[in-house]
Amino acid sequence: MPEAILMAIGEIAEARGYEALAKEAGLSQKSLYKILDQQKQAKPRFETIAQLIQALGLRFTVEPIQKAKIS
Repeated sequence: MPEAILMAIGEIAEARGYEALAKEAGLSQKSLYKILDQQKQAKPRFETIAQLIQALGLRFTVEPIQKAKIS
């Protein structure tokens, strides 16, 4: 799942521009490229992913899965 999140962030970064996203997230452009390079198989910290998501104007939430009631 982290790979899917990074792929989505990478597509948005490509559309909006790596430099702008890196600046907004408080990262260097070089760091952003390393994080999003699928060939490098980077394993960024959760805090870094959260910074990128926030810089995109998004929010990452976790919600409980509602279990089906068994009768």
